[in-house]
Amino acid sequence: MVKKLVLLLLLAVPLATFAQDKIAFIDLEDIFANMPEVTELNDIMRKEYEAKQKTLQELDNELAKFAEEAEKVKNTLSEEDLAAKYQEFQKKQLAIETFRENGLRELQEKNEQLMAPIRQKVQQAIKEAGDENNLTYIMEAPSFLYIGRSASDATNLVKTKLNIKITVAP
Repeated sequence: MVKKLVLLLLLAVPLATFAQDKIAFIDLEDIFANMPEVTELNDIMRKEYEAKQKTLQELDNELAKFAEEAEKVKNTLSEEDLAAKYQEFQKKQLAIETFRENGLRELQEKNEQLMAPIRQKVQQAIKEAGDENNLTYIMEAPSFLYIGRSASDATNLVKTKLNIKITVAP
């Protein structure tokens, strides 16, 4: 009986402590969507993507032109020359595919590189908002199935730290 009472007390102490914690949630998607840095990053990445797409289109056009020219002269070529044309075509195809894969990887790496300081800035703002408002936990809202009335929305606190204009929902 005494063991059960001690066990109950040991379990109750952490629960009582947790009940005193101040829990808040934020909407990171809303924060990132309203950051000018993210808008600038999106513009940079869009331009990079469009430039790669333009280059890919040019390479595809060159390959199509090469195939068209090879088709016109295929009946006049020896088997060796035809095989050489086919190998050249395959090399060009492979080069285009490699460019496509490398381009995608480069875009992802550049996005991560440009996004890292933005994430760090948001993380710092979250920490500062939590410290200034004596919050024990700040969690991202979309990951919860339910948010009770005792939890506070710290999104605007973080937006204020980031100098983001706060909009009021209608």
